[in-house]
Amino acid sequence: MAVANNLNLRVLPRGLVSVAAAFMLCVGLAAAAIAENRVNKVVPIEAVEAITLTGAAELIIRQGEAASLEVRAPVDVLANIKVEQADSRLILGQKQSKSFWWWFGSKNESSDVTFIVTVKNLSALHVAGAARVRLDSLNSPQLMLELTGAAQMHIGNAVLERLQVNLTGASRCNIDALSAHFTGIQLVGASQMQVNGGDTVELNVESVGASRLRAEAFKAVTAKVHAVGASQATVYASKALTANATGASNIRYAGEPVNIQADTAGASKVGSL
Repeated sequence: MAVANNLNLRVLPRGLVSVAAAFMLCVGLAAAAIAENRVNKVVPIEAVEAITLTGAAELIIRQGEAASLEVRAPVDVLANIKVEQADSRLILGQKQSKSFWWWFGSKNESSDVTFIVTVKNLSALHVAGAARVRLDSLNSPQLMLELTGAAQMHIGNAVLERLQVNLTGASRCNIDALSAHFTGIQLVGASQMQVNGGDTVELNVESVGASRLRAEAFKAVTAKVHAVGASQATVYASKALTANATGASNIRYAGEPVNIQADTAGASKVGSL
């Protein structure tokens, strides 16, 4: 059953500011007013396992026993925030204003919105637009991660049985440390991904367009990489590597895999670091 939350909040009037002070601080008052106008709203939610975020908001995900949602936003934006829950999926974003004058307003209002979500288990995350996502730590059986548009995500430390990452457009994902049995990565367009450490038993990569993958510090036992167009992928394989490169793509690998199967076409390349 879908649940929608009303985010209307009563705000106390602010104190008066003297004319002299306003004149002297005219440059700094705009930023200060924005900070003073931001309010926090706790929204009751049920257990969440999947999150969808659209727009230019910031999303902070924390892992904990009890599900919770806190929204931080300017007062005049709060009423336009959309929070819905359908079963275990939480849907976050902003309602698009239909007012003509909206086009003359601040273009950065949506970027002032922050969602802080606590989940016990996260299995799916879909982010679209110019959103920014931060997940410091996650220990879950599996995670399906999809980023589109100009979305950006940073993951600190993740321990998973299975991870599937799909990036399109100009989206970016950076992972500090990842431990997973299976890791699947699909990059399309100008998307970029970097894994700075960790290990996996099986790594499958598909890189298309002008996408980039840096994962030479992410130690895989076996790696399969398919690169098309002008894409670039750098991986690590300790036992076996299957690399297929076409167009002007470039596949580089670290480690000393015993079994290497490499196919190239056009101006593409496959080689060790």
